[in-house]
Amino acid sequence: MGRFGTYDMAGNVSEWCWNLSGDRRWVRGGAWADPDYMYQNPEAASPFVRSPAHGFRCAMYTSSLPKALTDPHDIRPFHDPSGDRPVSDVVFQAYKSIYAYDPTDLKSRIEAVDDSSPWWGRERISFDAAYANERVIAFLFLPRNASPPYETVLFVPGGTAQRERTSENLELRRVDFLLRTGHAVLYPICRGMYERHLASPATGPNETRDLLVQQAKDIRRSVDYIQTRSDLDHEKLAFYGVSTGVGFGPKVIAADSRFKTAILQGGGLPASESDMALPGEVQLINFLPRVKIPILMMNGKDDFLSPLEQSQIPMFRLLGTSAKDKRRVVFDSGHSVPRPELIKEVLTWLDHYLGPVRPKDARQ
Repeated sequence: MGRFGTYDMAGNVSEWCWNLSGDRRWVRGGAWADPDYMYQNPEAASPFVRSPAHGFRCAMYTSSLPKALTDPHDIRPFHDPSGDRPVSDVVFQAYKSIYAYDPTDLKSRIEAVDDSSPWWGRERISFDAAYANERVIAFLFLPRNASPPYETVLFVPGGTAQRERTSENLELRRVDFLLRTGHAVLYPICRGMYERHLASPATGPNETRDLLVQQAKDIRRSVDYIQTRSDLDHEKLAFYGVSTGVGFGPKVIAADSRFKTAILQGGGLPASESDMALPGEVQLINFLPRVKIPILMMNGKDDFLSPLEQSQIPMFRLLGTSAKDKRRVVFDSGHSVPRPELIKEVLTWLDHYLGPVRPKDARQ
């Protein structure tokens, strides 16, 4: 069911369209395997792709179709990053200082507890933001099949969080496998996400910059909260970002040494010309070389939102992590990657860099 009570309008299969985009054909409407924001996001694929997520609609038209419905259509020009260079260390230190804040009291409180799941318990938490007089909301999920202190994954979602107006239906399919395998998950609701949505979208490069910095501070304050909990392992903390959430990772990691590893799925270096209009203090390229922790990066080779050559490969090359501690996995897919293979990669990575989880009732 759609958000307005309608049925079967999106999320069954993506529909092949006649229109070309370069050497690809458009596929629209989102599929059962996609995050729900793909209903309205652009996607195109090679016409030779045979995916269970792609289908087509049969129709007989009583008159000729307008050319606008059949002509090639390119959504946006892609930026060529080959000539881009990160700023110097001196300039970067100035940029980094923008993300700093005074370590004031969190004034945290647990607002609600939900024990209805057989696999995990859920706590709704709030604490003071590092700016203005706002409160950050976060959901802490604690596994039932492991012993504390739990290895913890801080999760930042994709575009759904910016569009939805309530966190009642979080994208738990992104993290449920972590909980079932004994990891705790902290899911912060940053400014501009879910019920913390903005009254009007950020407009202009400076307003967008201010929002991105506030969101990064929300994530760092979430780590502050983790360190107040005795049931969470402060030395075994991972960042996990999906799609839009990938862009937060390098900015937070470069400014905060408390993360031990990071997983980035479905993102890349911003590829559109409009992204390049943002100020340097939020440009991803300036943070990537300063990331030194182990990184697992996963993408689909036909991802239309983060193209392989213009976005994925340049980002991976720019990461400052040593070659032995960074891994790039490319799936034969689009923006959405196959879940079984993703789960295997993520759990293998966490076991290697955080160690195995503590089994239930294990002795201290």
